[in-house]
Amino acid sequence: MLGGDKSVEQWLKAYGIDKPFLKFGPAARHIGSLLLRGIAVSDEDVKTALTGDLKERWRLLVEEVQQDLPLPELVLDEILKSEEFDAQFDDDTASEPMREADRLIGQGRAFSPTECWKRKRAYWQIVRAKYDGFAPTRQWSSVMRMKSSFPRLRRQGKPGRVLSVYEELSDRLATAEHLLVSAIRKNEAAAEKASDIARGK
Repeated sequence: MLGGDKSVEQWLKAYGIDKPFLKFGPAARHIGSLLLRGIAVSDEDVKTALTGDLKERWRLLVEEVQQDLPLPELVLDEILKSEEFDAQFDDDTASEPMREADRLIGQGRAFSPTECWKRKRAYWQIVRAKYDGFAPTRQWSSVMRMKSSFPRLRRQGKPGRVLSVYEELSDRLATAEHLLVSAIRKNEAAAEKASDIARGK
C-alpha cells in the first residue's frame, strides 16, 4: 500500500482511482481492464508519433557522432565497415589454432615460439583477407540520407502498412545506432586507456 505522491495520485485519478491509499493488485487489474478496451487515436496521431520517434533518434545519433567522432566521411565509412565486420566475422573458427597454442603454453606443454608466431600470423592473414573482401551495408552517407526516407511513413494509407514501414525504417536506423554507438564506446575506452598510460597507471 502506498500514498502521498501527488503526481501518482493525479495519474490514478484519470483511471477513476481516488483513494488515500493504493492497493497495487486491484488497481493494476482495474487499469488493465480499462486499457484492454482500447485507446482511440487517429491515424494521423500514429504517423506523427512514429515519424517523430525516427527523426529524434536520427538527430541524436548524428549529433553524438559529430561530437564524439568528428572525422572525415571516409574515416567514418571505415569505422562502420570495421564494426559491421566485427559483428559478422566468425572469429572463433579463425582463431582456434592460435587459442590452442595459448592453451598448450598455459599448460606448460612444449610449444615452440616459432610455431606460436606462425599461427598468430596465419590468423591475422585470415582476418585481413576477409576484411578486404567484406562489403559493408552501411556508409556514413547512407546514415545521413536516412532522414529523407522518414516521410514514406506518412504516405501509407493502411495502419498495417504504417507499422510495416516504421518497422523497416526503425530496423535500418537501429543497425546504424548499434554500429556507431559501439564505435564511440570503443573510442572512449581507447582514450581512457591512453590517458591512464600517460599518467603512469
